[in-house]
Amino acid sequence: KYTVIGLIVCANVFPLVTLAVLGEQYLQQKRQILMEEKRVEAINFLHSIETEFAAEINRTQNYAIKHVNALGQTLKKEPLSLKNSQRFRDSMRVIDGRFLVIASTTLPVLSNVVFIDKNVRVVFGEDKNSSIDTIKMNESMSKLGSAFLAFYNGTALPEKVITEVELVIEAVFQNKLTTMLHQFLGLLDHIEKFGVGDTKSPTFMNFLSLGSDNKADYLFMFIFNLDFTARNFLAERQQNLYANSSEIKVIYAPEKEFDQATVKPFSNPRQFRELFARATHFPQPSPELADIDGETWLTVTFLSKAIANYRLIALSPMRLIERQLSQERNGFLTILLLNILMASGIAFVFVQTLLQPVSILQLGINAIKQREYSFRVPELATNEFGRMSKIFNSAILDLEELGLARNVQQHLFPRSRIETGHFDLYGKTVPMADLGGDYLDYFSIDPDKFAMILGDVAGHGVGAAMIMAMAKAAVLNSKPLLSEPKLLLAKLHDIIYRTKSKNQKKIMTFQYFYVDKPTNHLIYANAGGCSPYIVRAEAMIVEEISLPGPVLGSFKNGKFNETTVSFAPGDALILYTDGIIEASNNAGEMLGFPRFKQMLLDNYSPDSQVFYERLLAAELVWREDQPRHDDISLMILELKHAQ
Repeated sequence: KYTVIGLIVCANVFPLVTLAVLGEQYLQQKRQILMEEKRVEAINFLHSIETEFAAEINRTQNYAIKHVNALGQTLKKEPLSLKNSQRFRDSMRVIDGRFLVIASTTLPVLSNVVFIDKNVRVVFGEDKNSSIDTIKMNESMSKLGSAFLAFYNGTALPEKVITEVELVIEAVFQNKLTTMLHQFLGLLDHIEKFGVGDTKSPTFMNFLSLGSDNKADYLFMFIFNLDFTARNFLAERQQNLYANSSEIKVIYAPEKEFDQATVKPFSNPRQFRELFARATHFPQPSPELADIDGETWLTVTFLSKAIANYRLIALSPMRLIERQLSQERNGFLTILLLNILMASGIAFVFVQTLLQPVSILQLGINAIKQREYSFRVPELATNEFGRMSKIFNSAILDLEELGLARNVQQHLFPRSRIETGHFDLYGKTVPMADLGGDYLDYFSIDPDKFAMILGDVAGHGVGAAMIMAMAKAAVLNSKPLLSEPKLLLAKLHDIIYRTKSKNQKKIMTFQYFYVDKPTNHLIYANAGGCSPYIVRAEAMIVEEISLPGPVLGSFKNGKFNETTVSFAPGDALILYTDGIIEASNNAGEMLGFPRFKQMLLDNYSPDSQVFYERLLAAELVWREDQPRHDDISLMILELKHAQ
């Protein structure tokens, strides 16, 4: 800053050159900022379309609920018949979705394609070749629905019907009856994805109670036709997509049908093929330009999950940005033509305006490096630097929320010790990053029993933390299985396996101990975790508990075993994750299992907390100057000597 001012004072020729160079740099930066603003504006415009579509889905749901309630009023006066079924079906054609109305007695049943009663079988709009399959499918679904109604009402079904329902669920949904019934509970008055494989569609259910509010007489299931709804929704809003105050133009096409793209007001659909092909579920992180019909446009491509996987392209004309930049350039050139005597003052103000906000933003960058997420950049006037400060503050607020997520995860770990009787228990997790993937837990099951858990999700960050939280929630909601370790692991395996996607699959090691305080016995089940060790106090030897088992979520059908472990006074059980085994020193050597076993003997203590702290201190000495590369979790359980 002072160098520029000194040169201007020494030579009057330099101010014009300096201001010209800096002014051009300023305009280039301004161009990038305006392009980013336009990109964000286009993204927000696309998101507003998704929000409107979500409202359209809710209106569809409300429409369906309104008419099914009207059907309920009819059924209070007369039974479900072909006549009133046709009236209801005609009213539901407006929203073009699949639906089922199922009686608690399995018959009658009504869908958008069939009406079935004891003596009536009517297929709407089907040919004879497909009518038999249609009736069979709807009969199967009616039995499944009646099973759910019986489950909800607490009534019994004939064993034959239950067997048929289980066969249908196994063949069609590849699932168990109990699991499907609980999935149905999640669809009551909620829109959730339901189906098989890639054919899952948004679905919701509703009950009709004709007599008592405590008993459901009919089950109503509605499956959205997202493609139909999306196509009509976008067609109805074409005017706003092409003509709006932001001058943003949106074109769209079904996910795999680029040739059916609606590209009005542009002339050639083929010129958008490459843009459509690059569309993902996340907009590109930086502005992209495309020449279309002789004009340059800033483009944002987006594959919308909300709008039936339609590919959307938002285009903002670059001429608006260029026009604004041209106006600023002309104004800047006018300033350069001012009297040379004013050049020094003008240059000084310009340099201050440019460098001071950058210096303030640099302070913010340093705050991020130091993880001081409470730092906020002050308001930097109302120009582009002011907008940059708002963007920065918004970003650091997200980082602060990440810190909050870490605090939330810390609250998922045990907050206090539990009553363990003759046992002494202590365990903690030391995460490597803000969000760890280790799951350490213990809790009382009843006055004589308690459980110990140690798991490790592959990876770190938000994904691993979510799997860890999901595992804890699943355990807390599996009280009947807490005394059956291998069955509990089988349930968790199924839950985690279902979280996998085509691009991402999370797996988790998991160890579970069910401790009986009066008998001093433990039942142990393992899902790919490091084999626990027992330090036998009397002989001062280390025993390994070897019980192989598949990692949770690794493949579809996992089988688990369990074993019983006996304790003697003074014995110590050590659970650990591989973070401590893989700790490396300055020479690049890992700690490894043999050294860890010797470390257990060298640092043994009859007090579990003292034992834990000695082991953590020994691991720190081993690592020397090397950082940790993984979370470390240790849990120690000791049987106290009789007093």
